[in-house]
Amino acid sequence: MTVQILQALPEHANEVVRSLRIFDKGDVERVGLDTFPIIQTAMRKSISTWAGFINNELVCICGVYSSSITSSSGYIWLITTNKVEQHQFTFVRQSQILVREIMSNYALIEGHVDARYERSIKWLKWLGFTLHEPVEYNSRMVRPFEMRNREWPIQ
Repeated sequence: MTVQILQALPEHANEVVRSLRIFDKGDVERVGLDTFPIIQTAMRKSISTWAGFINNELVCICGVYSSSITSSSGYIWLITTNKVEQHQFTFVRQSQILVREIMSNYALIEGHVDARYERSIKWLKWLGFTLHEPVEYNSRMVRPFEMRNREWPIQ
């Protein structure tokens, strides 16, 4: 099995949209949004973006952005394709490695997950994120999550 984590490129947004999980695609369309511009905006705002490949197949793109260059907190986002289901163990292991790398640059990383995505919530807990109670966001219920870097210098 070949695993690659590369810098995400604009063409990866096209590819991930074509292979979105049906549940995700339906959710985005339900609220009247177009997936491609959402992903493009997230990529443009991000300080770092990654594309994850398993056996040369794109399984996800993700990134981190913050409110300013000097901010010690980041907002993490992830879009997965239908291929992630075929490589769950590898995806989880590589996620753990990437989150550890991201955490070395931030005092806090946070995000939100659809409150109905039980597998995603389980994955986030396994990675060590703290999940909060659901709140309404863009006409759907989400669970905010966060992870604090205990080794971050106190300032």
